[in-house]
Amino acid sequence: MFDWTVSRTRMEIHAIAPTLDATHFPEPEPYLTMKVSVKWTSNKYDLDLDPSQPPIAFKTQLFSLTGVSPDRMKLLFKGTQVKDDDAWTKFKGLQDGAAFMMMGTAGELPKPPSQPVVFVEDLKPGQSASGVLIGAPLGLTNLGNTCYLNATLQCLRTVKELQGALEQDAANKGYSGDMMGNVTVSLRDLYKQLNAQNAAAVDAIPPIAFLTAFRAAYPQFAEQDQRTGAFAQQDAEEAWNQLLTAVKSSTAPKSSSSSSTSSSSSAATGSLSSIERLMGIQFHNTTTCDDPAAAAAGEMATEHDTSDLRITCHISNTTNNVNDSLAESLVQKLEKNSAALGRSATYSVKSQISRLPKYLTIHFARFFWRADIKQRVKIRRNVAYSAELDMYKYCSPDLQAKLSTKRDKDELCAVLTHIGASSNSGHYIGWAKQGKDWFKFDDDKVSPISEADVLKNSGSSADGHIAYLLLYRAKEE
Repeated sequence: MFDWTVSRTRMEIHAIAPTLDATHFPEPEPYLTMKVSVKWTSNKYDLDLDPSQPPIAFKTQLFSLTGVSPDRMKLLFKGTQVKDDDAWTKFKGLQDGAAFMMMGTAGELPKPPSQPVVFVEDLKPGQSASGVLIGAPLGLTNLGNTCYLNATLQCLRTVKELQGALEQDAANKGYSGDMMGNVTVSLRDLYKQLNAQNAAAVDAIPPIAFLTAFRAAYPQFAEQDQRTGAFAQQDAEEAWNQLLTAVKSSTAPKSSSSSSTSSSSSAATGSLSSIERLMGIQFHNTTTCDDPAAAAAGEMATEHDTSDLRITCHISNTTNNVNDSLAESLVQKLEKNSAALGRSATYSVKSQISRLPKYLTIHFARFFWRADIKQRVKIRRNVAYSAELDMYKYCSPDLQAKLSTKRDKDELCAVLTHIGASSNSGHYIGWAKQGKDWFKFDDDKVSPISEADVLKNSGSSADGHIAYLLLYRAKEE
């Protein structure tokens, strides 16, 4: 069995902004699916059909199961061919238990590359290969404004233990009516393909099965432009959050005999899911009234614990680097009624990290809603970040006492950047470290890059790529 205890002597900074989180990540709207069957050759597949999605989405799901691509597929319902852009309402009698027939053959074996194969070790410094790079990480094909998801997948791929968790949890699972489970299964299979390291002499993989499962679980990511009918660009941070939520909900908590590195006694290690063990942050929050009269009247400070899978860092006109943003986000202000004063008063909520995970996600809150123009606008301020990060001063006293005086700092292992004016437009790119080398993942285009160039995405160029999500990893002891 894979040991899911994250060995780390350092284990919350949640910027206390529940209202922002609630509006930023709306719950997906409910929708109905149908249980249908599809007969192909001697095989029969039981599937869920979402009538709110076009037939091409259903066909891509079949493609992931049979290997028959939509362009080679003929799908029939009661003798009538189902075309990619048909409306499901066209087919009378389509309901639970409906049966389809599919015809078509699986795709041909991959053909040899048309250009010479170039090995990474044979490249000279600064030289680019004209052929397929053998041994280089594989890219992901953009399936129509899916750069937000491709960048997310490449960044999270650096969490190697996540792939082990997917293997362990999904080992005996296939596609079913469990939407969250389908996301986990398709993510497991996609990472397996990516880890094949160019065995098929290709430089990118189309993540069709994963995209289909992800949109089925979260229909908001299947939003289409009303004018063009094309799939709309989405917010990468929302996709990151929803993907981890799906993995968290579909992976059962793992028990472990090893001791937890958390200072919180309320969160036993065995009660955490795999994703919480790897990326979960816990915070100890203290709320006090800013008016000294409240304390004089006997009002006591209140304490509570929270948890999250990321740290949301706000950006103000005094924020110059990631440490400034962390410090500012640890202290939040709120207005509420004071019983001691008999009126509304300003309170300070100070947060300290009580558990640090092995993988730490930092989300720069670069987008905010402007009511006057009714748009989410981007904060383009330059916020520098470094290849290493020391979280000691943001931790609770209990956790600090457990930290080694010769502790290692966290090392940067992935950055997700955005270029453009809005989170729902522009373009996303993933920058990830594999071994000792950094790579730039621009959908299907993968290229080696220096760490110095990765650190330039701080916003120093307002028109260039700006870091939106940072992923740090605890150095191995």
